Amino acid sequence: MLALAAAKYDVTLIKTGRLRPPCFFYCYQALYRGVKLNKMDCALHKQRPEMTGFTLVELVMTMVIIGILAAIAAPRFFDKNVFQSRGFTDQVLASLRYAQKAAIAQRRNVCVAFTLPAPSTVTLTIDSNTPPDGVCNPAPAGNLQSPVGGPYVITAPAGIAFAALPAPVDFSFDALGRPTNAPQTIAINGATGSVFIEAETGYVHQ
Repeated sequence: MLALAAAKYDVTLIKTGRLRPPCFFYCYQALYRGVKLNKMDCALHKQRPEMTGFTLVELVMTMVIIGILAAIAAPRFFDKNVFQSRGFTDQVLASLRYAQKAAIAQRRNVCVAFTLPAPSTVTLTIDSNTPPDGVCNPAPAGNLQSPVGGPYVITAPAGIAFAALPAPVDFSFDALGRPTNAPQTIAINGATGSVFIEAETGYVHQ
């Protein structure tokens, strides 16, 4: 009879919206154990805020992940040399591809010269003789015009240089886009990737 009375009492409160379903179990168990409850008891239980938050394990794991990022990722993120070396690698890659395309388009040899000591540079020259004799002319007559005008020379930012091993070797593309002194690898200090030049095809990639 006690259980039936408790059930009827809870159903009435749930229907009227004064008792949420979780309170049903609270009131039922209390009445079943012989504890006297009134409507105020259930109302107070209903008004208790639900406790939410992170567990201790979740907080510890979050702190561990933040610590790993602070020790490894943050220094590399704030080191400008990482971004500058990557940017110079992309410049070298684009310059070599441009040299090959210029050689094919103009049906002339295009030479690529590297300067290893700081500041490291890449200079493109072309066989400007008419008819071409297969030998690149020195500057200024042999300067290959860059897309923005002027001699095609790119210079590495301060602190960025070509790797000494393997050191890049000067080479040229012929009128068919085939390279000399290939295959070879061009590495830049601080960069995660190198530039590769394939033999026969002259394919330039990373």
